[in-house]
Amino acid sequence: MAGVVAALVAAGWGIRELRRGESIMNVVTFVFVVPGFVVAIAGLLLARAGLGQRADAASLGESAARTLADAVARAEGKELLDLQGADLTDGDRHLINVRFTRETPASASGPLALGQLRDGTPNIPAIAAYYSSTEARRLVITGEPGAGKTVLALELLTELIKTRGATDPVPVRLSLAQWDPALPLEDFLTAHLTTSYDQPLLRAHQLVHGHWILPVLDGLDEMDPGLTDAHGTPVCDTQGRQLPDPEAPRARAALKALNAYSHGKDPAPLILLCRTAHYQALAATAASRPPARLTPATRIAIQPVTPARARAYLAARTRGNSRWASLLQELRTNSPSLLAGHLSTPWRLSLAATVYRTTDPAPLRALSTPQELDEHLLALLIPATRNLYPPPRGYQDDQIRAWLTCIARHLNSTRLANGSITGAGARTDIHLYELWPIAGHARVRAWDAALTTLAILLACLPAILLLWPISMFLTATFAIYPCITAWIAGSQTTSLPRRWSWQALRTNSRSSLAALAGGLALGLTFGLGGRLTPGLTAKLPAGLAIGLGAGLAYGLAIGLAYGLAIGLAIGAQADPRRIAAPGEVMQEDAKFGLAVGLALGLAGGLAFGLPLGLAFGLMPGLIVGLRSARRYVVFLWCARKVLPFHLTTLLAYAYRAGLLRRSGNAYQFRHRELQQWLTAQP
Repeated sequence: MAGVVAALVAAGWGIRELRRGESIMNVVTFVFVVPGFVVAIAGLLLARAGLGQRADAASLGESAARTLADAVARAEGKELLDLQGADLTDGDRHLINVRFTRETPASASGPLALGQLRDGTPNIPAIAAYYSSTEARRLVITGEPGAGKTVLALELLTELIKTRGATDPVPVRLSLAQWDPALPLEDFLTAHLTTSYDQPLLRAHQLVHGHWILPVLDGLDEMDPGLTDAHGTPVCDTQGRQLPDPEAPRARAALKALNAYSHGKDPAPLILLCRTAHYQALAATAASRPPARLTPATRIAIQPVTPARARAYLAARTRGNSRWASLLQELRTNSPSLLAGHLSTPWRLSLAATVYRTTDPAPLRALSTPQELDEHLLALLIPATRNLYPPPRGYQDDQIRAWLTCIARHLNSTRLANGSITGAGARTDIHLYELWPIAGHARVRAWDAALTTLAILLACLPAILLLWPISMFLTATFAIYPCITAWIAGSQTTSLPRRWSWQALRTNSRSSLAALAGGLALGLTFGLGGRLTPGLTAKLPAGLAIGLGAGLAYGLAIGLAYGLAIGLAIGAQADPRRIAAPGEVMQEDAKFGLAVGLALGLAGGLAFGLPLGLAFGLMPGLIVGLRSARRYVVFLWCARKVLPFHLTTLLAYAYRAGLLRRSGNAYQFRHRELQQWLTAQP
């Protein structure tokens, strides 16, 4: 309708101008180009409307939340099973049903003083039932290192999704170590849904701002470095652990932002995880600083595992190994002992059972401090897992340790892949597309620019040979083109990978067709504008016929090509109901980039001729379509002396062996103690 109105207005204007003596060539060009631009704008608006938006925001939010809940349940449910003392060699999974106590003062309608992981009773409810009775649905889970905070949070998360109503928010776990509190929490949540759960940006924004997300925030204690003395030496407790810094500026800023996080006038529900010592240090009153805590909220503390529960767990995990008999006898009663005190967390119990599953655990008796126990068990963890899970490609123990140490040190570095400097503590998420600084920022960028430019030059060579001799304009173009390519490729930092799915073209057919319509409208606009004027240099009506014919043919060809390219880019985005595995992320990005780059190259071929089109279409394909995958391949080449070229094979093995865990489409080290131990290795 808009195009028809614009055409009638333009035609009326043209008749008036002809009566005034205006050039027929200019008038006819205007009459065809103006409606074309209107149609183009309408096509672009149609493309945007085709992105799946609905008039009913509540209905859209409910549908998107249901889809996200299914994806989170599958991913986090599997992660929970893997963390609950899994022993995959015999198919059994063994659970330590940890208990927790309420640390905040009791209220008339508040939760009970005691709870446990699962299998609740009226007097000792399970974590999901306990959470439902908390004040404002705001819960702080604290515990010692390895006490089971993550497992408790995952149990709560999966149970909330299992019993979730149609309008309930979706619990989503994310690491606070990645958050700059200067960034609004809503923006941080939106970015996490985009990067870890493959949610389109618009949908993620709607989920967050529509209050469909229940944040499960882990790692408040990881936001700031630990306490050091005047010389920068870490200050440790009696167990050898670095004490928390009471100042902790980022953690304090985070708590301030979380206290302000609300839904209207009411505090927004959330779940926060933190080590006990760090939370107590933040909440302590001092003359120089006010206390910092989450308010309003219920705080619980996970209790140490009793000797009886520890014995039951170890007996199940080491079934058939008679050499554990004397140690299990020592744990038979609840009487305190040095060893029972050491083996009082699920993490240490799991370590001990893994390391000594088939051997004699007698060396554990000779360890006098928890620090010695941690060092001893962590040093034997990789060899033990290698015996239980034979690695691929003949990887040796020292190789696996060196490679994982390299990654752990990268997570501990202060310079990020985007070039910024962070003052936070160690990061936790291992994203493949963020690892390239391991090989050196300048080195990877230089090689990326050089190899991309070489690919462009090789693509331009056939065009030069076929068109030789070439004009001065093309000579200058072929000279400048590689320089622009090198500058763009070398200056790029981190970009989020895209996922490709042929099936998505069917589910996103409306978006693809709308994009195709927009491309056709733009192609007709420029085709008519570019070909009609030269055609009118001839006399009417021959000039008009030539201009219309050439303009329509040229415009349809270019519009169809670029419309298809845009349609592929929009319509082939993968379904977010399936979270890509970390190793699949770069493969999917490569497929997406190659398809879009090929489409752009063919479109350029129709516009400028096949040799020039493929040559000049390769640059947007490599620069725009293959940003993440291209940089990742260059990184693997540059880092081949410190990391295996088949890096995804190593990470997949480490995950299968229990050295890594998954969070969305990122890997994480199984426990922060393991990451810290690897970082400290020589």
